This record gives sequence, structure tokens and C-alpha cells, in this order.
Amino acid sequence: MPTVWTNGCFDLLHAGHVTFLERAAQMGTLTVFVNSDISIRDLKGAQRPIVPLPQRLRMLKALRCVAHVHVFQERTPVAAWGRMSTVPDFYVKDEECDITHSEEGEWMLRNNVAITLLRRLPGVSTTEIISRIRADHGGT
Repeated sequence: MPTVWTNGCFDLLHAGHVTFLERAAQMGTLTVFVNSDISIRDLKGAQRPIVPLPQRLRMLKALRCVAHVHVFQERTPVAAWGRMSTVPDFYVKDEECDITHSEEGEWMLRNNVAITLLRRLPGVSTTEIISRIRADHGGT
């Protein structure tokens, strides 16, 4: 069976994440590389993550479509990928990522990995959920 890798924060796991992961897993055995709390703070600011790493790992591992989960500490998973003994057949990200101009995309291309972009579930993202909560509570 082909192997599939993806990566992300997976903060506030929602239907968009689950749909994306299920679609990725249809391509093969899915491994998810998840940002550590420190990595997320570095990328998204001091208010994130909303959900701490142990809880995010618990939720990801509970999904039938996810075969393996690895944590990475850096801004990107490239160093973690370099420590793996294999490379995937497919790397999957959502279509809004500029993968062709990223460290991740360059690594995958150097290693002859097919890159697949999947459509997001419209109207569902962690940022949108946080914005709605803030709006409903006076911006706090």
C-alpha cells in the first residue's frame, strides 16, 4: 500500500481537518507530522495553540484514518522527515498552501515524492472558528 505524509498544527480539530485526513488516507497509509506547542507559538503567536499537544495527539491517534503520528519541534517538519528511514509515496496538503515555494515542497521534490493538493472543506478552519468565538464574546 502506498504511504502518505501530511503535516500541520491540527489545533481545534474540526470537520475540515477530519475530512482532509480521511481523503488523504484514501491514497494510502497516512502518517501525520504535527507541530509541537513551541512550534505553533513560533508560527502563530503567543495565543496559540488553543489545544495543548497531548490532547491534539490523543485526538489524531483516535482517528481510524491516521496510522502514525510524529511530533516536530521546528517551524517545518523537514528535519523530522530527514530522521525517517523512508520517504512517502505521496505528500498531501490543502490547496491553499503555496507548496511550490516552501521548504517542505522542495524537500519532497528532491526526494521524488508526488505532491497532492486537496480542497478545503469550505467555511471551516481553526482561524474562522476562533474569529467566530471572539466575535460572539466581544472580541476577547
